[in-house]
Amino acid sequence: MNMLAAAVSIVFLIFPAQTGNEIAITSDLYYQKDPALYEETIVWADNRNGNWDIFGYDLSTGEEFQITSDLSDQESPCIYGDLVVWLDKRNNNKDIYGYNIKTKKEFQITTDVQDQRNPALGQTFVVWEDSRSGTWNIYAYNLSTGKELEVAAGPHDQYYPVTFDSYIVWCERRNKSGIYACDLATTREFCITENSDISGYPVIDGDDIFWAGSSNLYSYNLETQKKSEIPSFRSRKYSLTVHGDTLVWLEYSNTGGGQEICGQDLKTNEELRIATGLDWESSPAVYGDLVVWMEAKEDESSDIHGRYISTVPAAPLPLILKMPFFFDCLYGGMLMAALIGSFFAVKKWSLRDSLSPGKGRDFKRGSYASAVVLVCAASYACLGFHDFCHYRDYSWFISLLPYTISLLAFFWYRETPSVRVTEEKVILFSFFYPQIIAWDEVLDTKFLPWKSRIELVLDDKTVGVDLDIVEPEQKRDLITVLSRRSPGAST
Repeated sequence: MNMLAAAVSIVFLIFPAQTGNEIAITSDLYYQKDPALYEETIVWADNRNGNWDIFGYDLSTGEEFQITSDLSDQESPCIYGDLVVWLDKRNNNKDIYGYNIKTKKEFQITTDVQDQRNPALGQTFVVWEDSRSGTWNIYAYNLSTGKELEVAAGPHDQYYPVTFDSYIVWCERRNKSGIYACDLATTREFCITENSDISGYPVIDGDDIFWAGSSNLYSYNLETQKKSEIPSFRSRKYSLTVHGDTLVWLEYSNTGGGQEICGQDLKTNEELRIATGLDWESSPAVYGDLVVWMEAKEDESSDIHGRYISTVPAAPLPLILKMPFFFDCLYGGMLMAALIGSFFAVKKWSLRDSLSPGKGRDFKRGSYASAVVLVCAASYACLGFHDFCHYRDYSWFISLLPYTISLLAFFWYRETPSVRVTEEKVILFSFFYPQIIAWDEVLDTKFLPWKSRIELVLDDKTVGVDLDIVEPEQKRDLITVLSRRSPGAST
C-alpha cells in the first residue's frame, strides 16, 4: 500500500491536477466554436439562432455583440485590429467576408463561384485556400489596395495559409507535406522545410514561424533563415497558435480523457498546462496573457472558455520533465527491473535437471544465437523509449511485453544448452518445451553438411538438429556423439 501511495503521488507530481482560474466567455446552451482574439476582443462562431453566426465579446466592457445575422452559415472567424473575416455560405458556395468592428460595416472579399476556405488575417493581407483552379491554391487580398492576387498554385494542394506583414506561409503536398513561404514585397517564394511529418500546421508571429512534427516543435526565423528545434514534452501537438513569447497547442490528454490545452514560454522554455480537465478542449487561440478555446460539454453543447497565463501555476518539475535523462532513467529503470526478473526466472526454469538423471554432456548455443534475441530486445527497448518520450499515452507499454519476452529468451539461450546427450536419451531444448528422444527410438542418423544439420530418423518422423546454433568448437563433437550412439549412421 505504501508503494501504491508513492506511485500515485509521483503521478500527481508529474501530471498536476487542473486548478481553477478559468473564465467562461459564453454560457449559452447551444454550440460555440472557432474562437479567435485580438487585444480585448474575442470572436467565435455561434449556432444559437439555428445557424452558425459570428459573435464577439469585448473583455474591457464585458459586452457580447453579434456580427452576422444572415440565415446561412458563417464560420471560421479570425480577427486582427478592428477587422474580422470569416467563411460565409450565403451565396450557395463558400466565400470570404469581412467586418469592421469600429465602423460596423460588412464587406465581401471573394466573389468566385468556386469554394474558398480556411481564411487567415494579418496587418496587410487576408489569405485563404481557393479551389477555382481545380486544386486548393493560396490566394490573398490586399486590405489597403482591395486587390486579390494568386500566391501559390500548382498541381499539388496548398493549404492552411497564415500571414504576417508581407509574408504568406502555407503547407503543400509536393512529395510529403512541406512548408513554404512567399514574401509579397519581393514576390520571392522559398522553402521552410521539405518532406516533413507535420502534425501542427504552421503559425507565424513577427519573424518567427512555428510548426509541430512527429516529436518536437520547430521554428524558422525569417531574418536569419535558420531552422531550430524546440525540445518539448512527449505528445504530438496540433492546432498551434502563437503570440509574442507564448506558443500554445492542443494535445491528447495524458489521462485518456479527451484533449487538453498546453503551451510553452519561448523565453524560459517553461511548459504551461493551461486546460487539463476531463472535458474535450480544442481550437486554442492566444493573445498577450490570455488563451481562449472551445470546450465541449456532456450535454452535447460547447462554450468558449479562457484563462490568463499568469494564473497558470508553474509545473512542479519543469526542468526534469524537459531533460532526456529523466525519461531515460524512468524507462531504463523499468527495463532493468524486467531484466533482473527475467534473469532469476530463467535461472530456476532453464536448467531442467529433472529431465536428465545421471551425467550427460551439454552442447551449448553459440554467442550469435543469443545476440539475435538481444538485438530484438534492444529494438523493442528503443521503440518503447521513443514512444514514451514523444507520445502522451500508453503506446510505449505495448513494446514492454515483447521486450521482456526477448530478455527471457536471451537469458534462456545463455543458460540452456541446445542439445543434451545422456546414456538414455537426447534432449533438444526449445524456448517453450524440450523435445526428449530415447535412443531406442532412433533408427538412423544423417549428417547433411550442405544444410549444416543432423537428422535423427525415428519411426514416424525425422527430427533435425541445427548445427549453426551450436558453438563452433562443439559442432564436430556433436556429430561424432550422435553418430556413434545411433544404430546406423549415414554421412
